[in-house]
Formats: sequence, structure tokens, C-alpha cells
Amino acid sequence: MARGDRRVRTFDARVEAAFLAGDVPAAVDLLATAPGMLVRTLDRLLTAGGAGTGELLAARLRGVGDRVSGRLLASAREQLANRDVPGLARLFANQSARGWSVPDSRPPLPREEVAAVVAALDDLLVRRLPVHDLLLVDRAVRSVAVPRSGRGTAKGMGVLPRGSRTEVQGDRLRFFVHWTQTRDGVTDLDLSVTLLDRDFAPIGQVSWTNLREGGIVHSGDLVTAPAPDGATEMIDLDLSALDDRVRHVVPQVLVYSGDGFGALPEAFFGYMTRDGEQGGMPFDPRTVRVRSDLEGASRVLVPLVFNRGGDRRWEARWTHLFLRGRRNFNRVEHTGASAGLMTRAVVERRHLTVGRLVDLMERTCGEVREYREPPTAEEVAGRRVAYLGLERPEGLPEGVGVTTLADLPSLLPDPGEVAAGKTR
Repeated sequence: MARGDRRVRTFDARVEAAFLAGDVPAAVDLLATAPGMLVRTLDRLLTAGGAGTGELLAARLRGVGDRVSGRLLASAREQLANRDVPGLARLFANQSARGWSVPDSRPPLPREEVAAVVAALDDLLVRRLPVHDLLLVDRAVRSVAVPRSGRGTAKGMGVLPRGSRTEVQGDRLRFFVHWTQTRDGVTDLDLSVTLLDRDFAPIGQVSWTNLREGGIVHSGDLVTAPAPDGATEMIDLDLSALDDRVRHVVPQVLVYSGDGFGALPEAFFGYMTRDGEQGGMPFDPRTVRVRSDLEGASRVLVPLVFNRGGDRRWEARWTHLFLRGRRNFNRVEHTGASAGLMTRAVVERRHLTVGRLVDLMERTCGEVREYREPPTAEEVAGRRVAYLGLERPEGLPEGVGVTTLADLPSLLPDPGEVAAGKTR
């Protein structure tokens, strides 16, 4: 081999040769010996193959998929669930949550081929999910996107993984950003809002350059945040007063000048609910729904987006994405279009949710029901009873297993954990 008398092809080279020859079954046979690569290549195999490729892949997955990470199975399942819909936007995010989005120019995959592979992935997930005699599920956790790593979630209170949905209670909201600077001079964070129409095109904004529009009012621009009190900017929003063209409200936090988020001793974004009797500037801690820490080297943050559906009800969709900003003088007028494209990529995507995993667990659990009150001691005695929700409720009797937001990744253990019995 060193003299060049004999040629040896690597595994990857043999796979590529099968693709170049148009022999998709041969590529599947090779990749089945490396199940992780097979799962990562499902999209390409379906694109290159013809009719019947979905059934071929489904059969191979059911045979070797138990050796694949549960998080990889979940990622592939979510990816393929979005490949039979034309015209979606593609979102890419690195380890620092820096987002980049482009229109998806790939032709959609045949729906029947995708359905066969998705069904096989669901079967594999069912084998990985815990089995209970009675599973109690908090309704609010069903719309949470299944977390597969810590990169799509920020630290804070009430913060959910990227793609998760939260129903908005009431029409009056207040966004806020608070920060404290490290040195004398100017450290200017700007809280802004971009308004998008049904096609995610910008149709308005509220910021320090435009303090009022429709049902939105900005508290005013602050350019320094000396310790110990720091500075706070707020935006009050009356959802019921918005123009009918507004379908998406996108809050943003921008570094106009001074230190970035990661260099500040204290910096966080959040929102609270308001009623008609509350006025002025004070916080009411009881009404704060979200408090998300601002971290990282980027200088423009899109933490979440508020969407209005066809029934005119609003929901919050988590994004946790940073934009590529300037070193100084970032303004919402410059970032609105990019934020709109990334927002579309998150909003239109069919995320794999905890609710879908609960539907799969109904195949193997004795009973699955919505949590309304703690089970009785008689219901728990001698049975495998578990609770699944955002946080642990009061009054659960001894013996009930609890999985909350921080534990959700444990729902999909790796093969080694399954073999060792380390499942919830």
C-alpha cells in the first residue's frame, strides 16, 4: 500500500462510490454497519433513492437503530418531519447560538417515503422511552420542544428550549432589559421590537428611535448603567391594540456601544404580564413570566417571538438566537430583516415536542392522563407511577417518579444507559 501497488478504500470512500454508481441499496448495506452514520445520512439516501427507499431504510433502522443515541434519533425524526413541506426556511445555529437562516432550496422528499422512515424512528423512540403503569402529564409540558443539548436554552427563570411554545395569558405585556456596567463611561443596551406581517416581512418597529407605535410604548433610551442600581429599559405592549397586519412581534436586545453581554456583571431580558390597573415603571415579581440571562460574545439577541394564530390567540415561541451584529451602533432598523428570516425558520418548523413523546408512551404505558390533582396512595401502591411536567407539584405521594424541565433529556437515554438500566 505504501508503494502504491495496492489501493485501499476507506469506509467513507466505499459509501461515496455507491452513491456515485447510483446504487442506493449498496450504500444502505454499508451504512447499516455504522448505525449512527446511517441515521445521519437518511435525508441523502431518500433524496438519491427512488420508490421503496423509505421501506428499505425503515427495515434497516428497526434492525440496527437500538445502537444509536436517543438524541440523534430525535434529531433525525424532527429533520425528516419537515422535509415533505416545500418553501420552508433553514436555520443553522452554532455552539454559541449564533443563528443563520436561508431559504430551503431543496426539493421536498416524497411524503410516503418520509412517513415510512418516521414511523420506524418512532418505533425506536418507543423502545427507548420509560414504561409506567400510570403517567401523569402536566398539559403545559406538551408544547415544550424536546431538548437534545444545552445549546438551545439560556439560563434564567421560565426559560424553555428553542422551538417551545407558551400560551400568552392576557393582552398586556411588558418587555424589559436590565444591565449593570463594569466601568465608567457608556454601556448602552437597547431594547427594541420588530413587527412582522404574515409573510415575516418587517412592517414597523419600536425602539429609542421610535418610542410609540400602535399599542406599543417604549420607556425611553438609557445609555449608562452604573453600579449598583444599573439601568432598565421597558416596552409596554397591548396585543389587542395591534394592527391586524401584525402577526409576529419580535423583541430584540442590541448592544449599541460599550461592553457586550458576556462582559457585564448583570444583564437579563424578560417579560411580565400587566393589567389595566398597573401603571408606572415598577416591577411586580408576581407577574414576571420569564427572566433570561444575557450571555455570550454576540451583540444582538432575539430571545423569543410572539405569534398570533388564525384564532387571534397569541403564543410565545422560544428562539434563543444571536445575530451577527456590528461592533457598535447596532439598531433594529438594520437587524429587522435578518430577525424576520430566523423567526420564520423557528416558527414554521415542526419541532419534536414532549407531547409527541407522550403520545408514543401511550403505546406502552398502562395509563396516561392529564395531571389535575395528586394521585391517591392507593393509586401509587405497588405500581410504577410517574409525573411529567415543568416543575414538581405539591402533594405528590412517596413513590411517584418525577421528571421536570431540567430532567427532560433523560427521557431519551443513550444505548449504554439503557443496557445498564439507568432510565427513569
